[in-house]
This record gives sequence, structure tokens and C-alpha cells, in this order.
Amino acid sequence: MKTFKKALCLVLVAVMAIGLFAVAASAKSLSDYRDAKDVNADYKKAVDVDTQLGILRGRTETDYDPQGTLTRAELATIIYRITTGDVTDKFVDNYKNGSTFSDVTPANWFAGYVNYSADNKYLVGVGEGKYDPNSALTGYQAMAALLRTIGYDKKGEFIGKDWTRAVTKAANESNINGGIVADWSKPISREVTAQLIFNTLQAFYVRYDANSLSYYSNGYETLARKVFNLGGFAPNTTDDYGDPALIWVDRTTGNARVTVKDTPVATYTSPVLECEILKAAGVPETNNGVIDVTSHSNDGTSDSNYTMTHANKECEDYSVGGNGVLTKVYVTGRDAKGNPILYINSTEFYLAKITANSATTHGANGSAKGEVYVSGSAKADQTINSKEYAVGTYVLVSAPNVNDASTTGWDVFGTATKVVGKYTGIKTTHDPKGVLPSQTTVEVDGKAYGISYNTYFDYINVLPTTIGTSYDWYVDAYGYVIGVTPTLVPQNYGVIDQMYYTGNSFDPNKATAKVVYMNASKGDMTVTEIDGTAATSSNIKITWEDNSAYYSVLYNLTTGKIASQKLSAATEFYPANPAYGSKIDAKVFAKNTTMFLYKTLDKDGKAVYTTYTGYASAPSVAGAAIWYVEEGLTADVNGNKYVDYVYVDATLTGLIDLASNAVVLNPAPVGQKYLNDKYPLVNIYEVYDMTGNKSEVYSVNPNLFGGVSGLYLIMKTEGVAYFANPLGTAIETVAADTYTGTNFFDSATGTNYNLDGKQIYLVDASATPVVKTVAAADVTALGGAANAGNVLYVVSVNGLPTYYYIFVQ
Repeated sequence: MKTFKKALCLVLVAVMAIGLFAVAASAKSLSDYRDAKDVNADYKKAVDVDTQLGILRGRTETDYDPQGTLTRAELATIIYRITTGDVTDKFVDNYKNGSTFSDVTPANWFAGYVNYSADNKYLVGVGEGKYDPNSALTGYQAMAALLRTIGYDKKGEFIGKDWTRAVTKAANESNINGGIVADWSKPISREVTAQLIFNTLQAFYVRYDANSLSYYSNGYETLARKVFNLGGFAPNTTDDYGDPALIWVDRTTGNARVTVKDTPVATYTSPVLECEILKAAGVPETNNGVIDVTSHSNDGTSDSNYTMTHANKECEDYSVGGNGVLTKVYVTGRDAKGNPILYINSTEFYLAKITANSATTHGANGSAKGEVYVSGSAKADQTINSKEYAVGTYVLVSAPNVNDASTTGWDVFGTATKVVGKYTGIKTTHDPKGVLPSQTTVEVDGKAYGISYNTYFDYINVLPTTIGTSYDWYVDAYGYVIGVTPTLVPQNYGVIDQMYYTGNSFDPNKATAKVVYMNASKGDMTVTEIDGTAATSSNIKITWEDNSAYYSVLYNLTTGKIASQKLSAATEFYPANPAYGSKIDAKVFAKNTTMFLYKTLDKDGKAVYTTYTGYASAPSVAGAAIWYVEEGLTADVNGNKYVDYVYVDATLTGLIDLASNAVVLNPAPVGQKYLNDKYPLVNIYEVYDMTGNKSEVYSVNPNLFGGVSGLYLIMKTEGVAYFANPLGTAIETVAADTYTGTNFFDSATGTNYNLDGKQIYLVDASATPVVKTVAAADVTALGGAANAGNVLYVVSVNGLPTYYYIFVQ
């Protein structure tokens, strides 16, 4: 089978010495600049290559300024980078002193570049001992300097009245001016400069023969090879996905250092007739000539060579591409008759679900594990080449050869858009000419979505058949449904706020429950069974207070036969490292979409229900009853689970909000004030947060802090504090006599805390709290005999010491 891809000239040799400077790749490419579209098409590749190599940068962080001109000082930076490879300018300050030019001083930003380039005779001054760094650079000056980097001007031919003619001659010989039409006597633009640099990198070094008074080259060594270690320059190859591209590879590793893709003449994401492709390629309908076409697809199904023609409308008998398939059309050349030669490349995308993403799954480049849905089946335990997505996330992936049995690594092309809605219908339309494929659309809440060519219906494998049922529809980047799963509806889960028996002798198995769903909405429902046990007068009492055993449980409330969800063995919940979600117990984690329902009590002892979405927003709690739902989730390699819904009954313990840490120096109210009609008179307490800022806390409780100064965690509702807990739960105290330099050793737990360089909150009952970085002397002083009553509080988050407080008694 003939393919379009040409072999790369990969010369794997030992690393050559490339001067004193390290080669570093630029973080930018042309597409990173918002004015990339303004670059002349003839120079786009050159600008992109020079930018990716780090030789050229934008005029600003956001703009390249292709038509802007260069100064002589800016030319010096270019010469420095292309001859040293130090594209990060790490060592340029080594040359900022000792200039031979009176208008270049060490204080000038360009001093190192100019001095280096002048010392190596790449640059010359303008006379009278001056360089004139800020004047505009002409094309001749740019070419002369670049030609010197590859060996020209050894006989001084670029000096004197005919120097521009000598420059032109050398430029023609070396072809560094190839592909450029410009008035070289005028200031040179940044895009033309880029083309000159690009050409110079490929030009062969020359040597001067004093006997023949001429230059010669070995036809081998270039700046690209010697300085940047680049080999295998292949302008007519393809990248991994088959797109025509200019690729420059590292000679040592064989990996691409620079990749600049060609621009397609047309792009399609749905089936298209061949006639339309011909029109887009500039072939008029009156042209009945044969157009040569090569095609490639990353699914391996369409590598072929064939022809298209407008003659007799034959092209209308065929279509190319599919829904959600990215089809690109390139013109790669012209045949003997001037007709375009076409190359059509198709990239197919697939749905995948991240199933594991933790420190153990991250490879050298950062990766996760996933399940990829290909050809109607699920490929489990695949490598997803990104670690940026949480477990359970659906992403769009592809690979260079998706049907190769050895393909296990998949590249991510973004997340699939999730649309939650009811399936309300399906419709299929047919092309009246019978050429284009039939188009099926599915209606979600009455809105029509096309079906992707590679749709995989997770869990179902076919379009759902239950009209009116809600599903999670996953849509690709082009608006086509690429997968669907059953929806976990928050209203399916919730808790019982109150319940009482309402049965009788004719209908004995019945109770009435006031329920609270995960989104904190409320409703009533009839209960006939709980966890397989019938609702009878012996199980459920007539008085709702007597049924409290049912009120700290998360239930599936889909039917009257409610069932409790899995009870976590843990009794603590901590905020955790965002990279892994939020820890609930040793094997269960929440994620940024997990829904939390918290039950607390107001000042009158009435239950209050609050919903939080995401582990970052959920308050931490210790000692509470925690229930969770883990439907449809797969354990990662560590056995960890990511849950969808969590219910926390904090009425059984104290609710702790780490954001509400406060230092109370005066435990008694300092006054009273009117707050609102509900709380007309509240007590005022002065507290300090952990940055030392003083604020007020209002409470109807005149003894909120129990008359004791110290460190408290305060929970508020409706603007007043109803709960203040001394730090103690999930906090360890260390006596002063265990200080050793900057270390505190807790003999009770065997834990050693090194505080050197840590931020410590110093709290003194006689002064305003301060935050400082503790050095060895500070810690030793705090641990001295005079301060024997000091206490270190260590707040552990997810098992790691996170907050340190020193309370001076």
C-alpha cells in the first residue's frame, strides 16, 4: 500500500560538542500569538520554526508583530542565539563588560549580545567607534551578519563601497535569500528576518581558500546541525497523525524538536461530496482533468491512492469523511498539467473515561489510565497521555494508529461536553440522491443532536429506547453525540428528615416521610419498605422523634421501597490534595463534581440542610456519620473510589470549618448590638484570624467561648456564631520541653515536626497575633524555660501537617 509519509532522515549518533551553552526549546509557537494570521503566507513556516526554537520571540507576550522592523541591537540577539544555542540567554551577561563601542555600556540590555557578536566578528560598527544599536536594520546589514555566521567575509569583502554587491553574491551562493522578494536597502521586517534565519540555519558552512581566493563547503555541516543538534530536516513528511508538516528532529533522540503543520485548503467535520472538495481546492467545474488524490486515516481504513474528476459529475457518486471525523484537504503540489495534487487526511476521535489518575499511574510525561470505546467495545486499562483529568471524566481521545493491536497510548483532545436531558425522540433522514450517508439525529429535551461516526453508547451499546428517561449525553467537539450513560439524578438520593407510621389494619405497610434530596430540595413520600424490611408499626413509630435512627442515613429515594447506601467505615472527612480529590476514608475520595449534603442544627436545635458541590467547597468535619454513593465508578489501581454523592450528618458531632479558625484573646463579650429583626440583640466578641486581622463575631450565646482564651473553630449560620469548638479534634499538642532547635517531637504519637522556615501563627494572650516565618532562634526562644507553657497546635490535613499554631499561655 502506498502511503504519503516520507522517511525521516534520522541519524542517530553520539552527542556532539555544541559549544558552551545548553540548547533549550522555546515554550512558544506562532499559534500562541494573536496576530499569527497577519504573517505573510510565504514566511509562516520560517516564523514558526524560529519561534519554536526560541531564536525569535514576540514583540510582546501576545503579539509577534510580523511587519515590524528590527534594530541593530535586536540583530545582535539573533546572532548570539543562533551561534551559541543559548536561546534562553542564560549566559549572555558574561559578555556585557569590555565593549569596544562607545555607545554600548554594561547597563544596556543589549550589551552582552553586541559584545559577543562583535568579539567573534559577526557584527561591525558604523564608524567612529560606535555600533548605533537603536537604528533600524537594513536587509543588507542582516544578510551580512548572518553570512558571517556560516564563514563568509573572511577576505573583508563586506567592507568598502561594493560591500552590498558582495553580500548579494554570497547570499545567492548560500541561498539564504531564497524565497524572499525584498528591497534589501530598506529596514527589514521581522517576518523577512525570520525567513533569512530559517535559510541560514540550513545553509552549509563555508571555508575560505587563500590560494584560490574563493569559498568552498563540504556540503554537510550547518548551524542547525552543529549548534542545535538538528538533523533529519524533512519538509514534506507528515506528523504522527498524518498531517503534512515540516519536521526537524533531534539527531540524538530522533524526536521532533520543531513541527510546523501545513495549512489545509478545506476542513470538514461531516460527510462531504468529492465535487465540493475539488471546488475547495480551486478546480473549476469546467475542468474535466484527472486529479490525483492520496488519502490517509488514523483508523487505518482509508490509506489509498485514487483520482477525482468533475467529468460527468462522477464525483457526486462518492463522499468523504463522517460525522465528528476531522477531514483535512491539502494541496501538496501540481501535476504536469497544472492540476493540484490532493492529500486528504482524516482523524477519528473516540470517547474514553478516566478510570485511574494518581501518583502511581503517572508516567514520565504524565498520564492516567482509562477505558476507551472503539468499534463498539471497551478497551480497558489504556494509557491516557494526560494527568489533568479526574477519575470519572469523559474525554475525547485519538491515537496515530487506533486499530493497531499495540496501540495503548491515547492523546486527549479535550473533554466531552455532558448534556443531561430526557430522550424525547429519534429521526433519520436520507439523501435523496443516495450518495451521502443517512443522518440520524437524537432529540434530547426536544433539541436535535447528530450522531458521531464513532458513537459508543456506554452501558447500553444502542440508542436508548425509553422515551422520557433522563440520560447523560456526551457530545464531541463538533456537536455530535459520541456516547450516552444513565444519569445519576440528585433527586434519586437523599435523607429522611422526619418519618412516622401512617398504616392501618387494611394497609399496614405504610409510613409517611419528609425527605430532603441531595440538592437540599424537600418533598413527601410514602414508604412501604426500608432495606428490605416492611414499614410496620413495630419498626416505625407514630411519633417522628422516635424514628431518629433513620435520620442519619443516605437513601435511594427512587421508590417507596427505599434502600440505604453503603455506610463508610470512616468517621472523619478532610479537605485533601486537589490533585486526588477529597479524602473521605482510606479508600474513598470525592471529586470536583461530587455533591455533598450536610445536616447541621440551628440555634433552636432545628435541622438545617446545605448542599455543596465539589470537595473544595465542602466544610471539613470530624466524628460525623458519613454516607456515600459510588454507583458506576471504577476503582483505580490503589483501590480508591471516587463518589458522586455524600451525606454528612454533623449533628452527631461538631462541624469544623478550617476557614473559620480564630484566636480568642478575650473570651467575654465586649458589647452588644442590634443585628436584625430575627436577632435584635447579639453579643459581640473580638477575634483574630490566622493572619493577625481582628474582626467581630456575633452570637446570642453570652458564653460562646466558655470563658477560656485560645484557638477556636467557629461555625456560623445566618450571620451569627452558633458553634465554637476549641482546637483539639484532628489536632496534636506538643509540650514546650520537647523543643530541640527547630524540631518539636511528640512522644505520644512519635511524630517529629521540623518548623525551620515554616510559617507559624504566633498567638500571645497579651498582644495581637502575628504570622512569621520561624527560624531556629525563634523556635529555641519559644521553647525556653521562660515560656514553658507554650503549646504547638498542628492541624493535619489529609494526614499531612498543614497548619502550625503556637499559643503563648
